Amino acid sequence: EKCKKGQCNVRRLPLAWRLVDAVKSVSGDDAKTPVVILADKEVRYETVIEALKTLQSGGFERVGLALKLEGRTR
Repeated sequence: EKCKKGQCNVRRLPLAWRLVDAVKSVSGDDAKTPVVILADKEVRYETVIEALKTLQSGGFERVGLALKLEGRTR
């Protein structure tokens, strides 16, 4: 896990709680902090959806996906 300037890079999580804990540490445990997931093309869709669900069940209210279009992130 790496967290810098409000961004976390969490790879190959063996347990879902590690994701929630990593995001809580960056957000100051504030459930209203927006959480945006940007996954590269090699990550399976199911894994991304599971991450979204995990964060929502972990108490985060504002969870979404960033889209990368033509070299830009939205």
